[in-house]
Amino acid sequence: MQQRGIEISLLTIDLFKEDKMLRANYDKHPYVEISGFDKEVYSGYDNIIKAIKEKIRNKGLEKAVLTVECYPGVKQEEVLTALEEGLKPDLIINADNCSFDGETITQMIQRELTDDRVFGV
Repeated sequence: MQQRGIEISLLTIDLFKEDKMLRANYDKHPYVEISGFDKEVYSGYDNIIKAIKEKIRNKGLEKAVLTVECYPGVKQEEVLTALEEGLKPDLIINADNCSFDGETITQMIQRELTDDRVFGV
């Protein structure tokens, strides 16, 4: 059994030698290349706003509902400000403002909370 421990130690040391060190391959700027939609992708707020207005106009609509959902890390305030200034909507509803905070949720389910780690909430 001691020999097995020695073998593992040597293997571990060998894995972390400089020439064999495992390197992280995390992509900090991931993207997905999509073909066939070249006329449906817009870059820059001016172009995005122009495309939204054009789609609304082409459908013959006087009013439309636009929803925006962002990935974590997106500068939401920047995006929403640009869209608000460019589109001048009648109404903005931010879903983040429509949810309960953690304390309120805890109060709502207080009677269901227990110390039981298996069957408790």
